Amino acid sequence: MENETVEKYKLWPTNLDRKQFTDVVDSASQEELNERHPIVRRKYQRKDDPRPKMIECYFFFYAQLTAFLKSEEYQQPLQERVATMHEALRGALQIVTVELEGDDDPQVIFETLNARGEPLLPSDLLRNFVFLRAAQKNESQEELYADFWLPFDDEFWRELEKQGRLLRSRSDIFLQHYLTLHRRQEILISHLYNEYKDWIKASNPFPTVKAELENLSKYRTCFRDLVQPDQNTPIGRFSAFLRIFDLSTVYPLVLGMMGAGLADDELSGMLEDLESYIFRRAVCDLGTKNYNRFFLTVLGKLAKAQFNRQNLQAALVEQRGDSVIWPDDARFKEAWLAKSAYTSVGSSRVQYALREIERRLHQPRAERIEILSTLTVEHVLPDERQVPTWVPCWSGLPLK
Repeated sequence: MENETVEKYKLWPTNLDRKQFTDVVDSASQEELNERHPIVRRKYQRKDDPRPKMIECYFFFYAQLTAFLKSEEYQQPLQERVATMHEALRGALQIVTVELEGDDDPQVIFETLNARGEPLLPSDLLRNFVFLRAAQKNESQEELYADFWLPFDDEFWRELEKQGRLLRSRSDIFLQHYLTLHRRQEILISHLYNEYKDWIKASNPFPTVKAELENLSKYRTCFRDLVQPDQNTPIGRFSAFLRIFDLSTVYPLVLGMMGAGLADDELSGMLEDLESYIFRRAVCDLGTKNYNRFFLTVLGKLAKAQFNRQNLQAALVEQRGDSVIWPDDARFKEAWLAKSAYTSVGSSRVQYALREIERRLHQPRAERIEILSTLTVEHVLPDERQVPTWVPCWSGLPLK
């Protein structure tokens, strides 16, 4: 062995799992491993904190094997049980060695071998594609992983988010919006990996793999700010607005704005314009059918010109036709006063509007009251038979 301290482990897992892997291999007993990864239960917590999966796997098989060897249910002597275990490990556990020749593509072989195994996320396939190219270009895989990819292995990115009627991992959703941003076209999640690979090979948009990962990392941070919003920031408030309106087709455009290095006031103003556009159209009951293509069109115009508020307003104002128009004050006022908001807009969106009215009308010297629970609005009217004069009182008309 060239480096016995490293090569004794034979096969390395992903970087995220290496610490727990070496702990399992190096521990001389169950007790030693338990000392390295003790059970922790926080105050007021009903269940223990979960330990790393590889650690839990070790203790599971340790318990199962111990129970098999000590159980009185089996008629076999202990020596025969040990032999049975040995035979199971030798015969049922299969290990495959793949030797590559000079012209073989490791990425293609990896994808083929995994085709009938556990489905990989696009981010898993993309990671292998990226780091294989880094090795081919003599860029340090270890440094690139530590500097740019490590946060992507966080469980946060494997959690599921609602995407239309389906649940998708956050990494899938991010990559879809990221690729849509850069390619200026709709990308299907089922085609993510191939679309990314084709984009890199055909366009060669980055001089190095490091530059590629720097760009991916920048927009990954922007996307996380959208998914885990801080309600005290313009991005956080706009993210909450999008969730209430169940609208994610604008994400590529917003990511482009966030990644353009704009001043805080400029970005905040652009978000307000987008909010106005979406909210006014909802109140006017103009629909969201064409939002996919429309926001891509706006993204393309800003990318060709410049990401700023003036260009965004121009792109929104110039639209004609009910499918894309930005309603003016007169049309919005008529719809707000004449239409039944709870029917056309929905109660959760009306609540959002009322909260925003309260927030924007709030004076610095007035006490700020945060209402965190779900609001309900009750309309309590007098019985007309008992109080025949309630209509003018309610409407504010003078009594005769």
